[in-house]
Amino acid sequence: MKLVRMLVLAAVAVASIAAFAAPASADVAGCQDQIGALRGLTESTATFTNPTRDQASLVAKLDAASAKLEDGKVDDAILKLTDFRGRVTQLAATGKVGAADGAALVAGADAAITCLTE
Repeated sequence: MKLVRMLVLAAVAVASIAAFAAPASADVAGCQDQIGALRGLTESTATFTNPTRDQASLVAKLDAASAKLEDGKVDDAILKLTDFRGRVTQLAATGKVGAADGAALVAGADAAITCLTE
């Protein structure tokens, strides 16, 4: 339980930093590919306790991030990815997604955010 709390606090701290980071010129196509891969990983994750609601909601967040990026709204895409990461962290902390799967999804979101901020 302490590990989960530490992960939640770390995710919140990173989210706060990422939310205020000014994006540089991002390789939009490469970042879109990362978001697409994260979407595929989210869809293939089998440890959701309520996939109809939780998994679908996460996929919608990724689709929104992708749409924002297509519109050239990098900051908004980062916020959508940060929302995704926060929700995954909550689901993992409450046992609604497996811990290993949650960690993989958070890592994917972190990679996509990093892509957009470098």
